Amino acid sequence: METPSACPYCGVGCGVLIKTENAKITGVRGGPNHPANFGRLCTKGATLHLSATRANRVLYPEVRLTKDQPRVHTPWQAALGQAADKFAAIIKQHGPDAVAFYISGQLLTEDYYVFNKLAKGLIGTNNVDTNSRLCMSSAVAGYKLSLGADAPPACFDDIDHAQTHGDGRSGRPAPHDQARHRHRALQRDAQRDAPRTAGGSPTPVRQQEPALRQ
Repeated sequence: METPSACPYCGVGCGVLIKTENAKITGVRGGPNHPANFGRLCTKGATLHLSATRANRVLYPEVRLTKDQPRVHTPWQAALGQAADKFAAIIKQHGPDAVAFYISGQLLTEDYYVFNKLAKGLIGTNNVDTNSRLCMSSAVAGYKLSLGADAPPACFDDIDHAQTHGDGRSGRPAPHDQARHRHRALQRDAQRDAPRTAGGSPTPVRQQEPALRQ
């Protein structure tokens, strides 16, 4: 059985088909008709099903009193109490700004609300930020400076019609790279000439393939 869904990782929103057997997730593949990826998945999306296994997941709190001691399975109430005591001791000695929260970019709106209430309302610090903002802060600064808007000015369909692609990223081999997948698909398409790619990067030139070496 396959159930259509969407990959939760980056902002591309690739469609996936989740394979299940006996109410357990056994695999995943790209949705062949989904407009964001047309069946293609990056490494992270293609291994989504591995995150559904309990084998390597933390299922209960583990606590150690010193760094040289092994972690010990601890009841939730005791673990939460110890964490609260540690926070309280740091705040009492150094003040509320000695505490900071750097939280996930994949929480729900209600989760962000609770974290901000904890940091700003209870502890009294503004030191709270999320990966959903910081992971794109440099890209947004570049968009604003060069293009005057804080988002990419194109869409994936533009790639299919362009004759030349410019690639200036430092991380071209990044795993979640639908732009690269589309470029390679166009290269394999016998119905049209392959587009040219001009690439510039501080990474080694060999990683810029199939870009023009400039």
